[in-house]
This record gives sequence, structure tokens and C-alpha cells, in this order.
Amino acid sequence: MGRLCADDPIAGETAGGFIGGYAYDKIGSKSSILIGGCVSSGCLLLLAFYQHFTAYVAVMIILGICAGFIAPVLYASVGGVWPEGDSRPLI
Repeated sequence: MGRLCADDPIAGETAGGFIGGYAYDKIGSKSSILIGGCVSSGCLLLLAFYQHFTAYVAVMIILGICAGFIAPVLYASVGGVWPEGDSRPLI
């Protein structure tokens, strides 16, 4: 279950995308990215120290949601600074 939410874009990232978009609207991009990154880092530290199956499942679910949390915020931030009508590629 945890691996499903961490890897499957439909399960974890969809929920995280809605939460991340809402956070972006309410508190801004920098705070949203910082919160998502800190929660992801904390989950990885927990996973390093608590190696029980239930902890693994819970951490992987939260990591899947955090992956979806951060991605739309980054896309919206780039879209906000990109000049209108500019067709240059990002990379």
C-alpha cells in the first residue's frame, strides 16, 4: 500500500497535488516548497531509524503525497516568472 502511494501517480501524487495547489494559493510558493521538503526529509529520517513494516507503509504514503505536493507548486512558480508568449524551451 505504501509503495503504491509513493510510486503510483494516481494514488499519492493526485492527493498531494490538490493539497499542494491549495497550499500554494493560501501561503505561497516558497513556504509550500519548504513545508513539502521538510516533511519529505523528516519522513526519510524516520524511515532510516524505524524499520517496522507499519512505519514503512505510513512513511511511503506520506512521501507519495509530498511528491505530489511539491511538483505543482514548482510548475506554478515557473509559470509565474516565465514571460508571456516566450516559446523558448526550459532546458
